[in-house]
Amino acid sequence: MIYFVRHGQTEYNVQNILGGNSNLTDLGKQQAQQAAEQFRDIRFDIIFVSNLKRTYQTAQIINQYHNVEIIVDD
Repeated sequence: MIYFVRHGQTEYNVQNILGGNSNLTDLGKQQAQQAAEQFRDIRFDIIFVSNLKRTYQTAQIINQYHNVEIIVDD
């Protein structure tokens, strides 16, 4: 099974800037935590993310219950 998850809210989202490599806001971290809770009991083998900070930050939060390798892919 493959799951796709969008990153949490970023600083750029708040400023209505599309794209870029910004960090998650506090709300974005809460959103990622909510996703982590939803995926808590699902077995993951690996997590793939793009090379953007927001995707890696989201993956780290989700990975707290899985402790699997996170692979960054351009």
